[in-house]
Amino acid sequence: MKTIIRTRLFIAVFICVFANIHSLGQNMFDFIRHDFICDGFAYQINKEDSSTVMLVNDDDEGYFNCTYSGAIVIPEQITYDSKTYTVNKIGSQAFWNCTGVTSVLIPESIIEIGGSAFSYTSITSVVIPKSVTTMGPFAFWECNKLEDVIWNPIRCNGWPASGDQPFYKTGVKTFTFGDSVELIPEGLGNGLSRVKSLVIPPSVKTIEYGGLINCSGLEEIVIPETVDSVFTMSLAGCHGLKRVVWNTPSSIDYIYYSPFGRNYFYENLEEFVFGNKVWRIPNILCWSLGIKHIIVPDSVREIGRRAFEACENAEDIIIGSSVERIEEKAFFECFNVSKIYSKIKDPKGVYYDLTHNEDYNTYIVDEEYDIFGRINKETCILYVPQGTLSDYQTTAPWSDFLNIVEHHPADTNLDGFVTSADATVVYDLLLGIDEAAAAASDVNGDGSVTVADITAIYNILMGNE
Repeated sequence: MKTIIRTRLFIAVFICVFANIHSLGQNMFDFIRHDFICDGFAYQINKEDSSTVMLVNDDDEGYFNCTYSGAIVIPEQITYDSKTYTVNKIGSQAFWNCTGVTSVLIPESIIEIGGSAFSYTSITSVVIPKSVTTMGPFAFWECNKLEDVIWNPIRCNGWPASGDQPFYKTGVKTFTFGDSVELIPEGLGNGLSRVKSLVIPPSVKTIEYGGLINCSGLEEIVIPETVDSVFTMSLAGCHGLKRVVWNTPSSIDYIYYSPFGRNYFYENLEEFVFGNKVWRIPNILCWSLGIKHIIVPDSVREIGRRAFEACENAEDIIIGSSVERIEEKAFFECFNVSKIYSKIKDPKGVYYDLTHNEDYNTYIVDEEYDIFGRINKETCILYVPQGTLSDYQTTAPWSDFLNIVEHHPADTNLDGFVTSADATVVYDLLLGIDEAAAAASDVNGDGSVTVADITAIYNILMGNE
């Protein structure tokens, strides 16, 4: 009886393991037999197009005893038995465990690279041509010597399964996008944790779900304005980020998870810069990021729901002059904010979406929806444009602040006067001496602090402005 039970248990475990292996399909373990060998490479004729072939493993016994070695140059075309074929695919496990393979040149004719195609090879660099549209899981798995990758595919399918990404468990340190890339596919970043610098070219239009996930070595990322779609979780796990430049003008909102994920405090991320074409800050975009200075530039018209919620490291907030709409909990639980600079000249004209009631402009003081909820309104100083004090004092949610002060944009040291000392504040900021002055130092309102702000103060002092 015990023997029968043990036998059944063994069978059940075997079936479970086999099912998991088989679920990876041909991309991982299925063997592909060759039809012929030409110039040292084995090929299988593609069934869907008999004028094309797939380069496959040269072991016809199914043991993957690869004999390929050295510097591999895959041809675009071959001629065999008086017929010319285009080589357009690299089959699954084509170079599996070919530890003697030190380099590979992949031609522009290749549209598909199979799963585990180059696993366990000794290649140190690879260029993926722009013609590739499909790449199987684990394509370069355990290529420990692979350090440099140039990625040119215009649009390549992604890898949704966790751990299936092509560069998983590699040693990649340098990853370069070609200038033809339009799509950063799902899961591409998994395995690129050693990459410290990454430039997204202006050709990119979409960063898919998890596109740059777990690129934990990145310290800075610049999203070009050409990008019109940045998916949820696309930058999740990039905990080494110190600076983000967000140029996409896209109005796509996030519901549960932002591009940076959720419940992850990016404590290293000190600076989040919005480009001058960004007109809406999406829902929960900066949720729980470690930003020290929240700066909403003058180009922004709308601040989405919970856009900066739980930015607990934030010390101050500057809100640009063009803001027309602020949605619920936009700055909720920014506990440590002690100064808010609003450049809005007509707070009564702003649309406050707070309660989901029929009358959206009726502000109901409710901590669950409060734009500035859990910021200490007794101690936090609200600086407002000259001549707008009474409007702010009578318009919620601003009226909840006990300390509202009219502020000249050139009064960077907040002493109530515009003097040469204000230029010194900007100068010190530019030299990195006084980072706390960041929010008040954008004198000319262009969204960044530069020498131009010192010039603006000089012109005011000279009576030119």
